[in-house]
Amino acid sequence: MAGTKYGKYILREPHAKPDPLVRLPGIRSLRVNSTLIEGITCDFAFTGVDEPGDGGPSSHKHDADEFLLFLGNNPANMADLGGEVEICLGEEQEKHIINTPSVVYAPRGLYHMPCTFTRVDRPIYFAHILLAPDYSKLVQK
Repeated sequence: MAGTKYGKYILREPHAKPDPLVRLPGIRSLRVNSTLIEGITCDFAFTGVDEPGDGGPSSHKHDADEFLLFLGNNPANMADLGGEVEICLGEEQEKHIINTPSVVYAPRGLYHMPCTFTRVDRPIYFAHILLAPDYSKLVQK
């Protein structure tokens, strides 16, 4: 809010536009990174996925740690993801199936992705937290 001391720390509808790194049709993401907050040290994006499909970039690694979050939206059962996701980790593209709310830790230098939302019974929340100012710290395979 203009004229307040701390209102600058509230970002309303940050980057509420399609995320170019998420390839699902019609998906919109909320995103915060150094383009919105000068000096911020992480890139955060939060996306709702409501149909099956490819949910991210091809295999890549970063010069910083990243957390990928797969969360359901059933407050009566927090252990219910509401679907199934396949994600690949490592240079070998080792496949893992996620069917419960999960956090994937990708330490710096670990190849990760792509991920595919193979089944979506109810919207699934997908987020990433990259411990770098923006997502450009990316090395694709």
